[in-house]
Amino acid sequence: MGIIIKQSLKGSIWSYLGLVVGYIKLKMKMFCYSYKRLVILIIAAVAFLAGYFVPNNENIIINILLKSVPTVMVFVILVLSLNISDEFRKLYLSLLKKLFK
Repeated sequence: MGIIIKQSLKGSIWSYLGLVVGYIKLKMKMFCYSYKRLVILIIAAVAFLAGYFVPNNENIIINILLKSVPTVMVFVILVLSLNISDEFRKLYLSLLKKLFK
């Protein structure tokens, strides 16, 4: 309990992770996270960097479009190419069918 008070938010995060890993994984033989979550986090970081390095524009609307389009495109292309989620792929394919009918 003392570490949570001393470390504030960091302490509570570490105690939660300790609870998840320690109790659920070791005692119940279950784990709620898989390697795919780590891959998604890496893809999200790469997509963020793709939008971060786009130069700023004076117009706010154009700036939002110029930064969000590369971010979304990189994220979607990487998730689809690495076949992370079957549901996402099915949603993408159904969207393509509706678009090109």
